[in-house]
Amino acid sequence: MEIVWFFGSSCAGKQTLIEAIIANPKAFAHTFDFSGAQVHALKEASIWISRKNHDQRPNLISAIKDLTDQHSDKTILVKGQSVDLAKGLLQQLQADVPNVKQSIVFVYTDPAETLERWKTHRDWYKPSMTVQSVVDEVNYQVKFIRALANIPTKFVDGGKGKKYAEINSLL
Repeated sequence: MEIVWFFGSSCAGKQTLIEAIIANPKAFAHTFDFSGAQVHALKEASIWISRKNHDQRPNLISAIKDLTDQHSDKTILVKGQSVDLAKGLLQQLQADVPNVKQSIVFVYTDPAETLERWKTHRDWYKPSMTVQSVVDEVNYQVKFIRALANIPTKFVDGGKGKKYAEINSLL
C-alpha cells in the first residue's frame, strides 16, 4: 500500500489535483508513479468529524491502518493539513505501519494567485491577510517537510494553466 500526502497552502489546488487523479490516473502518469494497482482518495468526511476539528486528525492514522489490513494493492491519496505535519502524523504512520510506502506531493501556487483564491472563502478569509500570509503558510509546511528526508517529495505547480507540472524543490 502507498499513501500519497498532498500538502500546500490553502487554495493551492490540492483537492482539485486529487479529484483529477481519481478521475483519470493515466493522465498524470508522466508526473506520478503510483505503486498501487488502484488509486483512491481518503474522503475527509468519512474519516474524521470536521476539517476544523484538528483534534480528530489522529483518527486518520487508525483509518489508514484499517485500510492497510484490507487493501495492500491500493494507493490512497490524502489531502494533508499543516496540523498533520505539526503533530507528526507521517512519522507516527511510519512507526506504526512500516510496510506502507509514503510520499508527499507539495502543491505550490504563486502566493499572489493563492491570495486571490483565498478571497473567495468568506468563511475564513480576513482582509488583513496578505501575500506574506501565504508565504508564511508555505514556509510553515516546508519546515516540517524538510525534516522528513526519508519520505520522497515532489513539488508541482498548482497555478492557473500550469497543469500541475513538476517544479524544482522548495526545500
